[in-house]
Amino acid sequence: MLASKNTKILVSMPQKLSDEVTEFAKELNQNKSALINQALEFYFDHLDLQIAKKEV
Repeated sequence: MLASKNTKILVSMPQKLSDEVTEFAKELNQNKSALINQALEFYFDHLDLQIAKKEV
């Protein structure tokens, strides 16, 4: 992946989900931003597959 400029965003989420992000980040020795970035990339790949299946 090419290096790109990072943009800060503010999101709201349920406390339970925020706690899970914190715990997974600790377990994986990652910061929360990196974990959320990976999760979103994975989810967007999943959505791309779902959309492609609908178009067939």
